[in-house]
Amino acid sequence: MRVTCEHCGTAVDTEKEKRCSSCGASYADNKDYLQEKEFSRKSKEYDLKQREAIAKGYDINKENQEKSKINKYSFAKSRLGFMLTLILIAIIIKIVVDIIMKIIK
Repeated sequence: MRVTCEHCGTAVDTEKEKRCSSCGASYADNKDYLQEKEFSRKSKEYDLKQREAIAKGYDINKENQEKSKINKYSFAKSRLGFMLTLILIAIIIKIVVDIIMKIIK
């Protein structure tokens, strides 16, 4: 990975050099380096979990897909309930208006 030295601006190859070749500053606190290091750590962690899950005959992605299907079903179900509620309210309003119209006549 290449990072820019925060002290002198020189490009530093972290795989080949421990410090900046121009000024000798350490890149250990460089924000780009730390972000890349954290991303790399999380990627390795995820890969390890995937391999362990596959070895156990379990697929994490399949579980996530199932959760997604459940969420979609729940959303559709709640949307249907909302629409039915609106229809029921419209029917009640229609009945009340008809009753009021009969009373006025």
